[in-house]
Amino acid sequence: MPIPTIFVYKTQLTKLLLLITSLFFISQSLADVSISIDKGLVNKSFTGKVYVIIAPVKKDSMPLQTNYWFLPIEIISKEVKDWDGKSAILINRNDTRYIKETSADDVNYELQVLIRVNKRNADPFSSPGNIYSAPIALTSSAHKSLDLSVVATKVIDQDSPLQKSKPPETEQLKLFSRQSQLLSEFFEQDYSVNVAVRLPKEWASNSEKKWPVLYYISGMGGNELEFLRLVKGREAYFDKMITVSVDAMNYGGHSVFADSANTGPWASMLLNEIIPHVDSTYRGVGAEQRYLTGISSGGWSSLWLQVKYPTDFSGVWSFVPDPVDFRDFQRINLYSSNQNFYVDSLGEDRLVARTSKGKVLIKSRDFISLETALGEGGQIRSFEYVFSPRGEDGMPIDFFDRQTGEINRQVIEAWKPYDIRLYLKKNWSIIKDNLSGKLNIYGGEKDNFFLEGAVRLLKEQLVYLDAKEDVEVISGLGHAFDQEKVEEMLKVIVGSESVKQ
Repeated sequence: MPIPTIFVYKTQLTKLLLLITSLFFISQSLADVSISIDKGLVNKSFTGKVYVIIAPVKKDSMPLQTNYWFLPIEIISKEVKDWDGKSAILINRNDTRYIKETSADDVNYELQVLIRVNKRNADPFSSPGNIYSAPIALTSSAHKSLDLSVVATKVIDQDSPLQKSKPPETEQLKLFSRQSQLLSEFFEQDYSVNVAVRLPKEWASNSEKKWPVLYYISGMGGNELEFLRLVKGREAYFDKMITVSVDAMNYGGHSVFADSANTGPWASMLLNEIIPHVDSTYRGVGAEQRYLTGISSGGWSSLWLQVKYPTDFSGVWSFVPDPVDFRDFQRINLYSSNQNFYVDSLGEDRLVARTSKGKVLIKSRDFISLETALGEGGQIRSFEYVFSPRGEDGMPIDFFDRQTGEINRQVIEAWKPYDIRLYLKKNWSIIKDNLSGKLNIYGGEKDNFFLEGAVRLLKEQLVYLDAKEDVEVISGLGHAFDQEKVEEMLKVIVGSESVKQ
């Protein structure tokens, strides 16, 4: 369960802790915010989420995109239907609300409005097409009531600073958007995925040679370019292989490249559309030298693909994956009776995130409060989009009651096909000949999202099955790549030949 930037830096987490303890004074005086949209921005009625966001002042006037899992922020949201944008709507603190507290008394706040028009992307604060207002400074809480009238006048576009900057194409780096027939048929509209391909240094000059291919899958909030971080400083290795990354994100969150009743056939899309295109266009060797890696949600995705389709890949290096055993779903045994997402058996608050030193970053109840305010695309909701059956309303069924935290055992029963440990237990005798020796799975002893326990349970299961796989919880590692294991992976992929850095 990675944070939006996927890597958790110790220095960042330390700074974040300093901000988390009391209330926004400004928000206590907020009464009504009257919202309308500039007439030139809408040409039809709108149904969806409208947000009021209060956060520390930023240097620019873009929507308040922050690392909002941890930073002080207040989000108030309202679901509207058939709104023309001209007549004003009112939002106040009685609507769906999330607040992250701060002890700082010298912070200036600003308020912005955001209208979530984009129904394709997970992050409302950066999605093209979403409409927002200029910031309004909130400098005093002296008034008993603070009424504001806000007109949204701006649109996030593809060139917005909020869009993750994309490097230019080069002889080695190819960027493209590819329409998926399978996903288009599922959603009954054109659906494309973004793809990045990095070619070997000698790819153009050695036109007959075929190359090993590594598929990299980002974590929650990442995109198809995130793998370039892994390449940096390791170019000598990556110059000897093709590296491919497909943007895994969608409106519901992370696809995890699993076929799903709610998000569609993402695994089938990769296997039947992307991989054949890469091999034929860029001269991949084929399944015998096709590999997978990923981190967090990408760690789960890469492991899932290797386990479910063992003959299509020759090895996986899965780093700090999302829960691979649902008996330890961030310290919750989903199969045990009377489990609660918010509190443990002693009535103590459950946590979603901690620092590497064990300090609390966010509790489960607060995390869900944030996700509820934001709407579709959050981390926990992302699991439901992939694992849960579709309800009568056409939406994924919640696996726990958002008010009480009580876990729905019937929904969890439907999740079982996605429990990787359980799948291996049931199918090892059938798949072992095609899978043995291909699994490299690494948890972090100090994982910031409590994912290490599931890796330990998976290791125990594989030992019981007498499976000779490399599964390890690495001492001192947080929610990050282990650099030594990355090096080992690259050496396997490029072979035993000498690589000069």
